[in-house]
Order: sequence, then structure tokens, then C-alpha cells
Amino acid sequence: MNGTITKHRKKDGRISWGWYLKIGDLQFTKSGFATRDDARAALDKLLAKEAVEAPSGAPHTAQPRSDQRTLAVYLGYWLDSHAALRCAPATMENYRGLAKYLTRHLGKVRLCDLRAGQIQDFVNRLQLHGGVKSEQHPEGSPLSAKRVHATASLLYSVLSDAVRLDHLAINPMADRRVKLPKRDKRRPAVLDPAMLGKLLEVSRGTRAYPFIVTACCSGARRGELCALTWPDVDFDKGSIVISKSLEQTRNAPLRVKGTKSGETRHVGLDDFAVETLVEHRQQQQQDKAMFGSGYQDNGLVFCQPDGRFYSPNNIGLRVKELMTKAGLGDFTLHSLRHSHASVLLGQGVPLPVVSGRLGHADQNITLAVYSHALPADIRAASKAWNNALAEVISEGRKSKVSQNLGKSRNLAVNY
Repeated sequence: MNGTITKHRKKDGRISWGWYLKIGDLQFTKSGFATRDDARAALDKLLAKEAVEAPSGAPHTAQPRSDQRTLAVYLGYWLDSHAALRCAPATMENYRGLAKYLTRHLGKVRLCDLRAGQIQDFVNRLQLHGGVKSEQHPEGSPLSAKRVHATASLLYSVLSDAVRLDHLAINPMADRRVKLPKRDKRRPAVLDPAMLGKLLEVSRGTRAYPFIVTACCSGARRGELCALTWPDVDFDKGSIVISKSLEQTRNAPLRVKGTKSGETRHVGLDDFAVETLVEHRQQQQQDKAMFGSGYQDNGLVFCQPDGRFYSPNNIGLRVKELMTKAGLGDFTLHSLRHSHASVLLGQGVPLPVVSGRLGHADQNITLAVYSHALPADIRAASKAWNNALAEVISEGRKSKVSQNLGKSRNLAVNY
């Protein structure tokens, strides 16, 4: 049984609201409500009964009772029986962390009793006091808008699946009935060339140096670099193939998986990065000779001295240490990816090319994150447009002047 609010535009242009209801194989609609809220109230009243009698004289259709499980119980069922089958371990780890907020505040509420007002109160509490308790915030510190959105999004997915599985008549969060806090659009932290120079100077001679150089010059994610193997490197063409990523979660061993977008991409490297990788490979051969039979040869480009995988978290912390030493404490390893993209866009490299290098599934993702780096392109486009129209505008002005001169001559004759 599913209920949906509908919107209609009449011939005279006025808006009319209504509802659509599906009960088993039967479908019912009713329109003519003046506002969305009126239509919603009528539908909610209809769905409030556990056994709904079909409207408009249709035959009675008994429906199963709404799910009596609490949200905490249903959430555990959904995570284990549904999400775990279609989500990566890292996503599941994130979901379970977010689920704690839901269990703590709404866990005892029965699924069938959840209402938009309760969820709105929950969202508001998270926003004001959802974080860690402290002397400064005895009731809990404010939770970031991003975290609140992620938690609300998880609940929406759970409730939508409950409707799809006929465990719930309607999603109380549907039709944007729950308002979420506005998320601040932050610019990514970007290092300028001088800052990158300081980082390279401080890191030169460390084991992290070739990793940092490749990250700067490719824009690849840390997991992608940790999974990179030597067959992926083409020294002649000066490029690398990124087809996999190393995933790290708290309760599972490291595992190699596909890229975030699921696509393989070829990324060109400059001469500096290629030369650095050549030297790094020579150093790695020395490591192999030193460890002998104890070397775990996984074919990795970046690995521990004995050949084992780098932990993505640990390499991130090591780069952070070097950044702090270079006076760049506000930046992280991921800032190198942001910097790579911003510099390329600022230099006029087309958006599709940059998006492809980053491995974004959609160019709109690149545009949303790095739109700040595009003013130069916008000015260039404006200039190009002006240049294209310059001749036309010039001819138009000449024509206007000629017309004005002709009018002046006619006036002189008539006078």
C-alpha cells in the first residue's frame, strides 16, 4: 500500500492538489484540494487505519497490520538483511555509525508510529545537541549540517525500503515534510605552487616522497595509490592506469576493490613524476634484496619496506605530519587532490578532462566541488564572446551612423 501526493495544473492555470493510493492491485485517486497540506491531511487520515476500506465504493481490501517493530529493531534488520547485500564495507561502517544517532533518539518508537513531527524534532536535536557532551556543551555539542543530512538520508532510505516491502504504509519523510539544516558550501583546501614546493622540500628523502609527488601530479585518491601496481605504470607513455583501490575499515582487513566510480582511467604524468617513480623503483629493488625471502612481493608501487600494503589511514597521517612540519597544518593528503584539480581548471584545462583525471562519475560533481577555480575560464568565455561579436557590433554602429547622417541630410533639405 503506497500513498503519494499529486499536483495538477488546471486549464485556467490554477494548481490543484490531490492524492494517489495503491492498495494491492487497486489504484485510487482524489484531487481538488487547495493546498498540499490539505491533500496530505486527507491521505494521512485515510492511512491511519490499520485496515483500509477502499474509497469510492470499491470493495473492501484488508491490509496487513503495520509493522510493530521498533525503529531500533527494524534498523538492525535493514542493515543486516538489505544494506549489507548491496553496500561496500566502508559504506556499512558509516551507516552503523550514523545508526547510533537514530537508535539513541528514536530507537524505542515503533516503525508504524513514526511521524514527520517526531523526525523533525529529532533532526533539530541533532543539529543543536547531537555531538559529544562536554563542560561547554553539557547536553551535547552541535552536530555539523553534513552529519545531520547523512543521518536523515539514512533514515529516509530505511523508511522508503519499509514502504517498498509493505512494512509501512507511507514514508513520513516523503514530500520533503522534514526540513534539514542548510549546508555551508566550503571551498576545498588548496595548496598553491609555493606551498607544494615547501612540502616537497620537507618530504624529500623520506619514504613518503614518491607517494606525495605522484599524488600531486595525478590527483589520484589515497586508496587508489595504495593499490597501484607496477604493471599499471607505463614509463614510455608517462601514464598510470587506475583500476582499483585499497579499502580500510575498522573491523575488517584491508581489501582491494574497484574504483569509486567503477571505471578504469588512464592518467598522464609529467616528466618530474615519471623520473621520481624510476628512482623509487630502484630503491624498492634494494628493499627486496635486503629482506630477501621475507619480502612480500605484491607488485605494489607504494608499500612498506617489506612489501606489505600501506594502510591508507597511516599514509594519510604520515603526510599530515610532513605538512605540519612544512607549516601547512591546515591541509591533509586529500588536499593534494583538490590542489591538482584547482590548478588544472585555473590554467584553462577543459572540465571534462579534469573530471576524467579525477575519476568522477559525473562532470557535475567536479563542477560543484571546484567551481571556485573557474573564474578565469568564465572571463575567457566572455572575452571570446565579445571578440566574436566585435565585427557585428562594429558594422551595426556604422549602419546606425549612416542612418543618422541620412536623417540629418533630409532635415537640411526640408528646412
